[in-house]
Amino acid sequence: MISTNRMAARSITQGDIAMKFTRRQTLAAALGSLGAGVLPRAQAQTQPFPSQVIKFVIPTPAGGGHDTMMRIIGQKLTDAWGQPCIVESRSGASGAIAAATVSQAPADGYTVLIGYSALLSNTVLMPKPGYRLEDLQPVGMLALTPIAFGVRESLPASTLKQYVALAKTRPGKLSYGSYGPGSGGHFVGELFNMAAGIDTVHVPYKGEPPALQDLIGGQIDAAVVSVGGVNRYPGKIKPLAVASATRFPSYPDVPTFAELGYPEVDMLGWGRRLRAGQDTEGDRGQAQHGDGPHPRDAGCAREAA
Repeated sequence: MISTNRMAARSITQGDIAMKFTRRQTLAAALGSLGAGVLPRAQAQTQPFPSQVIKFVIPTPAGGGHDTMMRIIGQKLTDAWGQPCIVESRSGASGAIAAATVSQAPADGYTVLIGYSALLSNTVLMPKPGYRLEDLQPVGMLALTPIAFGVRESLPASTLKQYVALAKTRPGKLSYGSYGPGSGGHFVGELFNMAAGIDTVHVPYKGEPPALQDLIGGQIDAAVVSVGGVNRYPGKIKPLAVASATRFPSYPDVPTFAELGYPEVDMLGWGRRLRAGQDTEGDRGQAQHGDGPHPRDAGCAREAA
């Protein structure tokens, strides 16, 4: 087991985003390049890959989208490869703990990070995230899912327009949770604050499940998490909008922020496999020759995320 020091991410205010994300184009380009996938030149190794247990390290708590997705995909890979695939949660610090864990692992392809967008933003917003992007080798994209905005059932707002009107009567009083400081959910929440001219308080969590539980329990008023997350509890959470260019097919009744007058609130969440260090012959071969299923073959990567 690789241990890491737990680190606290610096919280972000609207001012931080306004100043630091004059770099938004740079970050967007980086996100795009990761989404395309990168494979380096193969290096020789003495035995075929895989020949031992493969560990997928997720940056969120057990029971969330990453966990569900990787347990399903991991079983498919176990069946295809004949080697056990296990899932280990290293939540906290917006994924920095998980990334640091994998970056310090042997560069042999057997320790794999399931990252999300905060993997990049941490390097901008944290003075010492505990890892360097060059220590991680991108392998492939697993899922793209819209980030959604939902409110607790008891909040007197059933549309985004009603929520904005309520927030303007209670500046600094309403709160929203996200799956971590500097996460895509946090960015969407602050972009919405700025676009709507409202002042709501961000409450960061170590992943989506605890944020949703506090939302249901009434400890926070809203949550900015995955579209599947806000739709997971009908009758307890009211989904108001998704931060994507189009409505999500699985939830066609949830409008986009753009439809509701906020086109600048548009950001997809993504899940991506990265592993420590340089490439291995086995990993290159799997990518080229298809040894094992593509994540989409699991049948529910998109839904689980």
